[in-house]
Amino acid sequence: MSIDEEEDFTILPNFLNDNSSLKKKKDLYRLPEWMSSLAKRFDSGQIQAETTIPIDQIDYLDEDLRSILINDLSIQHLFPVQSQVIPYLIKQNLSHSPIPPADICVSSPTGSGKTLTYVIPLIQCIRHRVTCAIRIVILLPVQDLAEQVYHVVNQIGNKLQLKTNHYINK
Repeated sequence: MSIDEEEDFTILPNFLNDNSSLKKKKDLYRLPEWMSSLAKRFDSGQIQAETTIPIDQIDYLDEDLRSILINDLSIQHLFPVQSQVIPYLIKQNLSHSPIPPADICVSSPTGSGKTLTYVIPLIQCIRHRVTCAIRIVILLPVQDLAEQVYHVVNQIGNKLQLKTNHYINK
């Protein structure tokens, strides 16, 4: 499909505000059927910094991880994507279900906090492991993003005595 072409596709109604039938909308982009049919929607809404919970009051994060976020990374509140996804991921890890957690795909604008959205739960979930082994592998599509993510992981990991490393194929 070229940029000039548009395609009609069905949008599910907003059942909270609108009980009308399915709507048609013109758009250039949509999720593949396999992704949209299985998706769990996180609604970040219009969360403002004043209405979010300060990091030092978030009980699902370890105390020393909260301290690193506040003191070393100067983060006082979570971004909307973080406040929706981080507790979900941590809860998935705490449930001792025989079924592994489902994959998650987060689509959010640049600068909205996606890196910490997955780094915080990953580090919290592995940091108390006793056996020394590779626990996390993060694959990224471009070198700049890999450097950025490594910097964040390393900054948090060093404070928690976690060994970090990275490999960039040039």
